[in-house]
Amino acid sequence: LGTGSNSISFDGEKMVEKVPALAYILGDEGSGSYFGKRLLSDYLYHFLPKEIDDVLRNELKLTKNSILENVYMKPYANVYLASFMKTIHRFKDHSYFKPILIEGMKKFLRIHVMCYDNYASIPVNFIGSVAHFFQDELRMAAQELNITIGNICKKPIDGLVEYHLNYHYEKQQVK
Repeated sequence: LGTGSNSISFDGEKMVEKVPALAYILGDEGSGSYFGKRLLSDYLYHFLPKEIDDVLRNELKLTKNSILENVYMKPYANVYLASFMKTIHRFKDHSYFKPILIEGMKKFLRIHVMCYDNYASIPVNFIGSVAHFFQDELRMAAQELNITIGNICKKPIDGLVEYHLNYHYEKQQVK
């Protein structure tokens, strides 16, 4: 869960993908682009609480034209949408965002985790900035769905470096 979202099951030997990652237009449930899209559409529809609307309007200087240009005319709309996670994080405990975040996480879990037969009997691990910075909301959503959270890692490279360092260290010890 970060700018994009997907899932696999790994048994130590093979990876299985039950449902595809559909990217930010058709999918990306629980991702930065998913929540950014929600924030911007609610902003344009005038659904935001005043304090959040004021930040987008006055601090970020967002206009309908600037949003539409970035989403429909420029490349990397998914990255643009995900860039609003900083603002969402700022207000993550606000009564407006809390249920949106938990519901978005539950949607991801229902589609991308509960599709695996053994989801309730093993811990589910997460990689990505959204999982890391919104782990309280992720844990609440998982608890409501009886899913056990294992590790949450902000950047996949951190785990890869640790794995390879340990692997090579252990290999040196065997010699």
